[in-house]
Amino acid sequence: MDQPLSVDDAVLAARDLFPRGLTQPAHGWRFSLDALLLGAFAAPRPGAGVLDLGCGCGPAGLWLLLRQVCPGATVTGLDVDPAMVRAAGENAARLGLADVFSAHVLDIRDVRARAGDAPRPGTLHPEPESFDHVLCNPPYRPMGAGRTSPHGGRQLARSESCGTLEDFLAAAAFFLANRGTIALVYPAPRLTALVAALIEKKLEPKILLPVLSRPDRPARLVLVSAVKNGGREMALPPPLVLYRNSDGSDDLDAGAPRRLSEQALAFCPCLAANP
Repeated sequence: MDQPLSVDDAVLAARDLFPRGLTQPAHGWRFSLDALLLGAFAAPRPGAGVLDLGCGCGPAGLWLLLRQVCPGATVTGLDVDPAMVRAAGENAARLGLADVFSAHVLDIRDVRARAGDAPRPGTLHPEPESFDHVLCNPPYRPMGAGRTSPHGGRQLARSESCGTLEDFLAAAAFFLANRGTIALVYPAPRLTALVAALIEKKLEPKILLPVLSRPDRPARLVLVSAVKNGGREMALPPPLVLYRNSDGSDDLDAGAPRRLSEQALAFCPCLAANP
């Protein structure tokens, strides 16, 4: 990534290491390649005000800014976990992005109720249609499904205990300006639920990119772009394949260790440094 000449050596070093070195609460959600893929997929216009719903420690929004594909853009992160919000702020400062990235504590289920409150210093006051683009990596596990994490922060991030998919999309629809865009990452097996929920909130899907671990495996994730009050047409680009065998083959019986594909590294270069 291109580096501004005015950035000091410590910031340059942190950017070169990204996403290694990001501060994360000890018992909170550990970001994964899902968030990095989301930050690589998002395509807001230059100068856009971007909202990251459920930002965690900030990987998606920070990577979007580091890509430098939307000059003049700013990112505002929201998360219900104060420890995550603090970590996101620390990460933005370390990367020299504190002037264009901020994070705030807010339960997305309270957005409409809080909009009627008087603004409070140091907090984000919800304003309808106040952002041009939304990033969203929502919790994907329904309450009671799968194993329960013993750590509260991880359970909040993984399950829908602090907001369902519909809650997150309702908040996105509230914050997005008319014709604003939203980029999401979500498990492929729950794609029908995602598309139905988007359409119900008048967020019309425009691009659906399947993400495959291997060429002959079913899609594990989908990256979806939608437009608020958009028309009904959607593009289905060729899938993004994350891994090949180390010899470059697609033969899963070869027993060779996997490596990131050239396609994946071109799409999201920072995957090479993802711990």
